[in-house]
Amino acid sequence: MTAATLSYFQDYGRLDVARNYLAGRGITEVADGFCVGYAPIGGGLVSHLKQLGFDEALQVAAGVARAGQDGRLTDVFRDRVVAVIADGSTIAGFVGRAVQADKTPKYLNSPAGELFDKGRLLFGLTEGADRLRRGDLPVLAPNFVSDGSPCFDYRAPSGADDMVHTGCVNNIPWVGVVFFVVGVILRVVFHASSRYWYLKNRYAQPNYWPCAFGGAHVVILLGVALIASHYLSGWWFALVWAAFLLFFVAIAVHVVRVQRNPAAAAASRNS
Repeated sequence: MTAATLSYFQDYGRLDVARNYLAGRGITEVADGFCVGYAPIGGGLVSHLKQLGFDEALQVAAGVARAGQDGRLTDVFRDRVVAVIADGSTIAGFVGRAVQADKTPKYLNSPAGELFDKGRLLFGLTEGADRLRRGDLPVLAPNFVSDGSPCFDYRAPSGADDMVHTGCVNNIPWVGVVFFVVGVILRVVFHASSRYWYLKNRYAQPNYWPCAFGGAHVVILLGVALIASHYLSGWWFALVWAAFLLFFVAIAVHVVRVQRNPAAAAASRNS
């Protein structure tokens, strides 16, 4: 019945409602394995499941319906973006995030029952089981739609900003972006300064200039490696960092050669 409930949350454009809401929170892509939907504000799930042959007792036991003060059965989730809490291949329950900012509680789990046990299940653990077995690094998050942090993704560990989250991960490798931008700025500043020095004094720049250029290039390449490896794993991840190390060694060798050979410094200036 929980599978029929998920279908209801996704049918008739409700999946698009969920995706639009998540996109507004910066979540532009839902990774494979994660299932989301939208529980409409007007309800309707109870009657839908009845039409499919699921009686009220089954709906309550599955945690998708509850009895109101008047004894009538109502939907547990209303006007919420919902995500599946899986237990292996079984849909054990749902977690819903209120669409309206002033609605409480902001997050709502399926009630405890035979299928769903909040103390035993962890959102995203089933979806990330294969990656965890490969040694990827799990990081716990407080909820499945963290403010300012896109969710529903898994990445292999490749640095401080690139870790597998159980349901939540920062998809933008900010550390790599910062390194790249800083490196480009340094490269531009050093180039402008070196040309000014040469035009003003009409002789080769000081010997520390190749070191400055080399350092800027290393920072740029480090940023590129961090950004690229954020989206890679396994051999591709190792290949990116091997390439970075080769470039680093090449730059270091060039700097040493230029420092020891003034002619090479002049050639470097004129290139």
